[in-house]
Amino acid sequence: MKQIYIIIIFLLVSFSFVSCSEEQHYTNKSFGYFSISNLFLSCDEEVHPLVRAVDTSLQLQICQGGEIVKDYAPGEDLSKRIVLPVGEYTLKTFTPDQSEAVNGQIGVPVYETISSFEVREGDITSISLVVPQVNVGVCVNVSDEFKVNFHNLSVTIASVTGRSIVIADIDTSSPYYYFAIPSDGKLKYTVTAYNADEEEMTLTKEIVDIVSAKNYSIHLDLSN
Repeated sequence: MKQIYIIIIFLLVSFSFVSCSEEQHYTNKSFGYFSISNLFLSCDEEVHPLVRAVDTSLQLQICQGGEIVKDYAPGEDLSKRIVLPVGEYTLKTFTPDQSEAVNGQIGVPVYETISSFEVREGDITSISLVVPQVNVGVCVNVSDEFKVNFHNLSVTIASVTGRSIVIADIDTSSPYYYFAIPSDGKLKYTVTAYNADEEEMTLTKEIVDIVSAKNYSIHLDLSN
């Protein structure tokens, strides 16, 4: 029985020592606060404010030393201050799924940015985020004069990535179709239409020098 008592006492003393050490380590840390004052999406040199603290399409990760400290899924509320130990951090704000849409699908705009900030003891670090679009959108606009002279119009847009889409039944303008930035900086498009004599007209051109944070329009009129 004496041996059992000695073992129990030893375990209690050890547990007490570990608990006190962890509590002391935690309380020795200095903390500050972090908040996002504004969040904007950017494209074509325009910024569009978001109503929520976090847009339902964006994920936010607070990192330090290459490790994720806080991870907020799309739609999580960030209107409250975030308590963080004093130190330097990076904030990655991004669209979680950045894969290019498959052939025939419209796709979605993709956003991403990485910012740095520092948390000081007792202070509130607040930043305003502008998150740029990192892929490109392409739409087709058709003039009235073009529609009078041609019918059965279709526009095929293709990328070196292998993605291609066919836009048909265009009234005045199409929605944007989104592409990843092609490695050669080009998108090729082919316009096919028929005149009043049912003669086929085919024209192939390229959109060149494509960059992120910009959308492009293909304008079809008789001056093309």
